[in-house]
Amino acid sequence: MGAGLVGVIAVIQIAVPKQQAAPQIVDLGTADPTPSNTAPEPTPVIPESPASKEPIETIQLEVTEDVTPAPIRERPVSKPLLIPRTDFTLATTGLPTLGDLEAPNRITVIFDYTCHHCRQLHGFVRELLVKYEGQLSCLMIPMPLDANCNRLMKKTPKDHVNACEYAKICLAVHQVAPEKYDAFDTWLFSDHESVKTVPTVLEHAKQWVGSEKLIQALQSNQVQEQLKTNITTYETTSKMGRKSSMPQTIIGSQIVFGPPPNVEALDNILKQTLKLK
Repeated sequence: MGAGLVGVIAVIQIAVPKQQAAPQIVDLGTADPTPSNTAPEPTPVIPESPASKEPIETIQLEVTEDVTPAPIRERPVSKPLLIPRTDFTLATTGLPTLGDLEAPNRITVIFDYTCHHCRQLHGFVRELLVKYEGQLSCLMIPMPLDANCNRLMKKTPKDHVNACEYAKICLAVHQVAPEKYDAFDTWLFSDHESVKTVPTVLEHAKQWVGSEKLIQALQSNQVQEQLKTNITTYETTSKMGRKSSMPQTIIGSQIVFGPPPNVEALDNILKQTLKLK
Protein backbone atom coordinates (compact mmCIF):
# COMPACT_ATOMS: atom_id res chain seq x y z
CA MET A 1 0.00 0.00 0.00
CA GLY A 2 2.87 2.33 0.84
CA ALA A 3 4.32 1.90 -2.63
CA GLY A 4 0.95 2.70 -4.14
CA LEU A 5 0.97 6.11 -2.47
CA VAL A 6 4.46 7.14 -3.58
CA GLY A 7 3.62 8.29 -7.09
CA VAL A 8 2.24 11.78 -7.54
CA ILE A 9 -0.81 12.08 -9.76
CA ALA A 10 0.21 13.82 -12.97
CA VAL A 11 -3.14 14.25 -14.70
CA ILE A 12 -6.57 14.66 -13.17
CA GLN A 13 -9.73 14.45 -15.26
CA ILE A 14 -12.78 15.87 -13.53
CA ALA A 15 -15.94 13.89 -14.10
CA VAL A 16 -19.13 15.85 -13.55
CA PRO A 17 -22.22 13.64 -13.60
CA LYS A 18 -25.40 15.26 -14.92
CA GLN A 19 -27.42 14.05 -11.96
CA GLN A 20 -26.77 12.73 -8.49
CA ALA A 21 -25.65 9.13 -8.74
CA ALA A 22 -26.57 6.54 -6.14
CA PRO A 23 -23.90 6.14 -3.46
CA GLN A 24 -21.56 3.19 -3.85
CA ILE A 25 -20.56 1.18 -0.80
CA VAL A 26 -17.28 -0.71 -0.66
CA ASP A 27 -16.57 -3.00 2.28
CA LEU A 28 -12.82 -3.14 2.72
CA GLY A 29 -13.33 -6.01 5.15
CA THR A 30 -14.38 -8.27 2.28
CA ALA A 31 -13.21 -6.59 -0.94
CA ASP A 32 -9.73 -7.11 -2.34
CA PRO A 33 -8.06 -3.77 -1.60
CA THR A 34 -4.79 -4.45 -3.43
CA PRO A 35 -4.33 -1.72 -6.04
CA SER A 36 -3.76 -3.00 -9.55
CA ASN A 37 -0.68 -1.76 -11.38
CA THR A 38 -2.99 -0.73 -14.21
CA ALA A 39 -5.71 0.78 -12.03
CA PRO A 40 -6.25 4.53 -12.59
CA GLU A 41 -5.11 6.96 -9.96
CA PRO A 42 -7.83 8.49 -7.75
CA THR A 43 -9.75 11.12 -9.67
CA PRO A 44 -11.93 13.44 -7.63
CA VAL A 45 -15.44 12.88 -8.98
CA ILE A 46 -17.36 16.07 -8.35
CA PRO A 47 -21.19 15.87 -8.33
CA GLU A 48 -22.93 18.61 -10.24
CA SER A 49 -24.09 21.38 -7.97
CA PRO A 50 -27.30 23.43 -8.30
CA ALA A 51 -27.47 26.32 -10.74
CA SER A 52 -24.22 28.26 -10.83
CA LYS A 53 -24.04 31.55 -9.00
CA GLU A 54 -22.19 34.72 -9.95
CA PRO A 55 -18.45 34.29 -10.61
CA ILE A 56 -16.48 33.93 -7.41
CA GLU A 57 -13.27 35.83 -6.87
CA THR A 58 -10.38 33.75 -5.61
CA ILE A 59 -9.35 34.78 -2.12
CA GLN A 60 -5.99 34.03 -0.58
CA LEU A 61 -5.78 34.42 3.17
CA GLU A 62 -2.88 36.79 3.69
CA VAL A 63 -1.69 37.05 7.28
CA THR A 64 0.53 40.08 7.77
CA GLU A 65 0.30 40.66 11.51
CA ASP A 66 3.48 39.98 13.44
CA VAL A 67 2.43 37.37 15.97
CA THR A 68 4.15 34.72 18.07
CA PRO A 69 3.28 31.13 17.06
CA ALA A 70 0.48 29.72 19.18
CA PRO A 71 1.65 27.40 21.95
CA ILE A 72 0.61 23.79 21.77
CA ARG A 73 -2.40 23.34 24.00
CA GLU A 74 -3.89 20.26 25.55
CA ARG A 75 -6.77 18.88 23.51
CA PRO A 76 -9.45 16.28 24.15
CA VAL A 77 -8.25 12.79 23.26
CA SER A 78 -9.44 11.55 19.87
CA LYS A 79 -8.58 7.99 18.87
CA PRO A 80 -6.61 7.50 15.61
CA LEU A 81 -8.36 6.46 12.42
CA LEU A 82 -7.23 3.24 10.76
CA ILE A 83 -8.20 2.77 7.12
CA PRO A 84 -9.38 -0.88 6.95
CA ARG A 85 -6.89 -3.40 5.54
CA THR A 86 -4.09 -0.88 5.23
CA ASP A 87 -1.25 0.27 7.45
CA PHE A 88 -2.45 3.86 7.09
CA THR A 89 -3.25 5.32 10.50
CA LEU A 90 -4.41 8.92 10.77
CA ALA A 91 -3.76 10.87 13.96
CA THR A 92 -7.00 12.72 14.62
CA THR A 93 -6.21 15.25 17.35
CA GLY A 94 -5.89 17.96 14.70
CA LEU A 95 -9.32 17.18 13.27
CA PRO A 96 -12.73 18.24 14.60
CA THR A 97 -15.23 15.72 15.88
CA LEU A 98 -18.96 16.36 16.04
CA GLY A 99 -20.74 14.74 18.95
CA ASP A 100 -19.35 13.09 22.05
CA LEU A 101 -15.70 11.99 21.81
CA GLU A 102 -16.56 9.23 24.27
CA ALA A 103 -19.33 7.79 22.07
CA PRO A 104 -18.78 4.07 21.38
CA ASN A 105 -19.38 4.47 17.63
CA ARG A 106 -17.65 6.88 15.27
CA ILE A 107 -18.08 7.54 11.59
CA THR A 108 -15.75 9.66 9.45
CA VAL A 109 -16.70 12.09 6.69
CA ILE A 110 -14.23 13.29 4.05
CA PHE A 111 -15.80 16.47 2.70
CA ASP A 112 -15.38 19.83 1.00
CA TYR A 113 -17.47 22.71 2.30
CA THR A 114 -17.94 24.03 -1.27
CA CYS A 115 -19.34 20.65 -2.39
CA HIS A 116 -23.16 20.79 -2.51
CA HIS A 117 -23.63 17.09 -1.79
CA CYS A 118 -21.10 17.26 1.05
CA ARG A 119 -23.23 19.93 2.70
CA GLN A 120 -26.31 17.82 2.07
CA LEU A 121 -24.65 14.85 3.79
CA HIS A 122 -23.67 17.10 6.68
CA GLY A 123 -27.35 17.78 7.33
CA PHE A 124 -28.08 14.05 7.46
CA VAL A 125 -25.19 13.47 9.86
CA ARG A 126 -26.40 16.25 12.14
CA GLU A 127 -29.87 14.69 12.32
CA LEU A 128 -28.48 11.28 13.22
CA LEU A 129 -26.11 12.67 15.84
CA VAL A 130 -29.20 13.97 17.62
CA LYS A 131 -31.05 10.69 17.17
CA TYR A 132 -28.12 8.64 18.48
CA GLU A 133 -26.86 11.11 21.05
CA GLY A 134 -24.23 9.50 23.25
CA GLN A 135 -23.90 6.55 20.85
CA LEU A 136 -22.39 8.20 17.80
CA SER A 137 -19.78 10.81 16.84
CA CYS A 138 -18.46 12.02 13.49
CA LEU A 139 -14.84 12.79 12.62
CA MET A 140 -14.63 15.59 10.05
CA ILE A 141 -11.85 15.58 7.43
CA PRO A 142 -11.80 18.69 5.19
CA MET A 143 -10.49 17.74 1.73
CA PRO A 144 -10.73 20.76 -0.61
CA LEU A 145 -11.34 20.20 -4.31
CA ASP A 146 -9.10 23.16 -5.03
CA ALA A 147 -5.85 23.03 -7.01
CA ASN A 148 -4.37 25.82 -4.88
CA CYS A 149 -3.64 23.32 -2.09
CA ASN A 150 -4.66 19.92 -3.44
CA ARG A 151 -1.96 18.19 -5.50
CA LEU A 152 -4.56 15.78 -6.92
CA MET A 153 -6.37 18.56 -8.76
CA LYS A 154 -5.17 19.73 -12.16
CA LYS A 155 -7.39 22.81 -11.98
CA THR A 156 -10.04 24.20 -9.69
CA PRO A 157 -13.67 23.84 -10.84
CA LYS A 158 -15.70 27.03 -10.57
CA ASP A 159 -17.86 25.77 -7.71
CA HIS A 160 -14.80 24.95 -5.61
CA VAL A 161 -12.88 28.22 -5.81
CA ASN A 162 -11.57 29.14 -2.34
CA ALA A 163 -12.17 25.62 -0.98
CA CYS A 164 -8.64 25.64 0.47
CA GLU A 165 -9.42 28.76 2.51
CA TYR A 166 -12.59 27.30 4.00
CA ALA A 167 -10.71 24.15 5.00
CA LYS A 168 -7.89 26.14 6.60
CA ILE A 169 -10.32 28.23 8.63
CA CYS A 170 -12.11 25.12 9.87
CA LEU A 171 -8.86 23.48 10.92
CA ALA A 172 -7.63 26.70 12.53
CA VAL A 173 -10.80 27.13 14.60
CA HIS A 174 -10.43 23.59 15.86
CA GLN A 175 -6.76 24.11 16.63
CA VAL A 176 -7.47 27.22 18.69
CA ALA A 177 -10.60 26.05 20.50
CA PRO A 178 -11.68 22.46 19.81
CA GLU A 179 -14.45 22.80 22.37
CA LYS A 180 -16.02 25.57 20.25
CA TYR A 181 -15.80 23.86 16.88
CA ASP A 182 -19.18 22.14 17.12
CA ALA A 183 -20.96 25.47 17.54
CA PHE A 184 -18.89 27.05 14.74
CA ASP A 185 -19.74 24.12 12.47
CA THR A 186 -23.45 24.52 13.26
CA TRP A 187 -23.27 28.15 12.13
CA LEU A 188 -21.13 27.37 9.08
CA PHE A 189 -23.59 24.76 7.77
CA SER A 190 -26.72 26.57 8.93
CA ASP A 191 -27.91 26.77 5.31
CA HIS A 192 -26.99 23.61 3.45
CA GLU A 193 -28.20 25.07 0.15
CA SER A 194 -25.70 27.92 0.00
CA VAL A 195 -22.04 28.74 0.63
CA LYS A 196 -21.09 31.56 2.99
CA THR A 197 -18.38 33.84 1.62
CA VAL A 198 -14.79 33.51 2.81
CA PRO A 199 -14.71 37.02 4.37
CA THR A 200 -17.93 36.24 6.27
CA VAL A 201 -16.56 32.94 7.56
CA LEU A 202 -13.20 34.47 8.46
CA GLU A 203 -14.79 37.35 10.36
CA HIS A 204 -17.13 35.02 12.23
CA ALA A 205 -14.24 32.74 13.14
CA LYS A 206 -12.29 35.71 14.53
CA GLN A 207 -15.25 36.69 16.69
CA TRP A 208 -15.61 33.09 17.84
CA VAL A 209 -12.03 32.33 18.88
CA GLY A 210 -10.23 35.68 18.77
CA SER A 211 -8.49 37.42 15.87
CA GLU A 212 -4.90 36.99 17.07
CA LYS A 213 -5.31 33.32 17.96
CA LEU A 214 -6.95 32.57 14.63
CA ILE A 215 -4.12 34.31 12.74
CA GLN A 216 -1.56 32.29 14.70
CA ALA A 217 -3.32 29.07 13.79
CA LEU A 218 -3.64 29.97 10.11
CA GLN A 219 0.13 30.62 10.07
CA SER A 220 0.97 27.39 11.82
CA ASN A 221 2.62 24.38 10.25
CA GLN A 222 0.01 22.22 11.99
CA VAL A 223 -2.80 23.47 9.76
CA GLN A 224 -0.74 23.16 6.56
CA GLU A 225 0.46 19.65 7.40
CA GLN A 226 -3.00 18.54 8.47
CA LEU A 227 -4.40 19.65 5.13
CA LYS A 228 -1.75 17.61 3.29
CA THR A 229 -2.53 14.60 5.45
CA ASN A 230 -6.24 14.95 4.75
CA ILE A 231 -5.56 14.83 1.01
CA THR A 232 -3.42 11.72 1.46
CA THR A 233 -6.26 10.14 3.45
CA TYR A 234 -8.63 10.74 0.54
CA GLU A 235 -6.03 9.33 -1.85
CA THR A 236 -5.75 6.21 0.31
CA THR A 237 -9.48 5.54 0.62
CA SER A 238 -9.97 6.13 -3.10
CA LYS A 239 -7.22 3.72 -4.07
CA MET A 240 -8.40 1.06 -1.65
CA GLY A 241 -12.04 1.39 -2.68
CA ARG A 242 -11.16 2.00 -6.36
CA LYS A 243 -13.65 4.82 -6.36
CA SER A 244 -13.19 8.52 -5.83
CA SER A 245 -16.59 10.18 -5.46
CA MET A 246 -17.06 12.91 -2.89
CA PRO A 247 -18.13 13.02 -0.14
CA GLN A 248 -16.81 9.80 1.42
CA THR A 249 -18.17 8.33 4.63
CA ILE A 250 -16.22 5.68 6.52
CA ILE A 251 -18.51 3.50 8.63
CA GLY A 252 -16.72 0.57 10.23
CA SER A 253 -15.00 -1.32 7.43
CA GLN A 254 -17.27 0.24 4.82
CA ILE A 255 -16.73 3.38 2.75
CA VAL A 256 -19.76 5.09 1.23
CA PHE A 257 -18.69 6.96 -1.91
CA GLY A 258 -21.08 9.78 -2.72
CA PRO A 259 -24.04 11.07 -0.70
CA PRO A 260 -26.95 8.86 0.40
CA PRO A 261 -30.20 10.14 -1.17
CA ASN A 262 -31.75 10.97 2.19
CA VAL A 263 -31.23 10.71 5.93
CA GLU A 264 -33.21 7.45 6.10
CA ALA A 265 -30.76 5.77 3.72
CA LEU A 266 -27.80 6.83 5.85
CA ASP A 267 -29.65 5.73 8.99
CA ASN A 268 -30.20 2.27 7.50
CA ILE A 269 -26.49 1.92 6.73
CA LEU A 270 -25.61 2.89 10.31
CA LYS A 271 -28.11 0.40 11.71
CA GLN A 272 -26.81 -2.43 9.55
CA THR A 273 -23.12 -1.69 10.05
CA LEU A 274 -22.92 -0.36 13.61
CA LYS A 275 -26.04 -2.12 14.95
CA LEU A 276 -27.45 1.17 16.27
CA LYS A 277 -30.96 1.13 17.69
